[in-house]
Amino acid sequence: MIFRSLRECRLQAARILFKWIGEVKTKAQIRDEAMLLLAALVWLVNGLHSRPDDRNHARNLVTAALPHLSRAVIDETVVLWPTKANNDDEGPRDDDDDDDDDGPPSSTVPCASYGLVFFRNMRIPPAVPIPRLEASPWRLSDEAFLFFFKKDPETMRRQIQPIGIINPEDLPATRIGGNRKKITPRCMEDEHIEPRTNLAQQGFQLVAWTKDDGSDLEDAFDQQPEVLNPDLRLAKIINQFWKDLVVKSPNPKSPMEPSYLKLSREERMETDCDLFK
Repeated sequence: MIFRSLRECRLQAARILFKWIGEVKTKAQIRDEAMLLLAALVWLVNGLHSRPDDRNHARNLVTAALPHLSRAVIDETVVLWPTKANNDDEGPRDDDDDDDDDGPPSSTVPCASYGLVFFRNMRIPPAVPIPRLEASPWRLSDEAFLFFFKKDPETMRRQIQPIGIINPEDLPATRIGGNRKKITPRCMEDEHIEPRTNLAQQGFQLVAWTKDDGSDLEDAFDQQPEVLNPDLRLAKIINQFWKDLVVKSPNPKSPMEPSYLKLSREERMETDCDLFK
């Protein structure tokens, strides 16, 4: 009775995850960890209704989806099939199996204590757009992916998210474009800047520029008085530097990703050193 209730509970959890995955329509569907969770759920549900599949591709899937234990502490109660306990280059498979695990050689093996299968840590909404397993060095091999989904990974990605077609709901509402400017707005003429250095008191001074007063250059130079105070000049340069940093802040390459910097254009123009403290 307890086993039957546990089985029903796990099937209900799988049903909820299937429904959750099916309702999400974002590029996150094609993440390796999301596709791995989907394949692992199918494998688990089939195993709850009948004998779990333990062929090569299924073992590759289990290796990527289940938590791992060190080979030094494993016994027959924590593994789903016999393993080579003393061979660090082999994954959890029989001696005659081919080496088809697509993951790093490891001294660990996937574990399921007393045959009770639990996946490794998962991430679920609202923390992430779609339920998925946490990132791991282990992944589903291309051959296993083709076996479970009947399509290779690239074909599946093009089917879920066609190149050149972006769903409107995938576009972030807060993305600020146009950051790749060659010339940033000039903010050095702010009269409210207060110097934070005392270079003038220490005897430092600026050398006036040599200007040609020829008639053909009468419009080439700004006629405003030149600032020779080193403290005020340095304060203006530093103030311009903070604004250049935020105005030139890059965006992710994909238009579906939000901006790295969340400040609006108005907030960026009012930036000072306090933002970086």
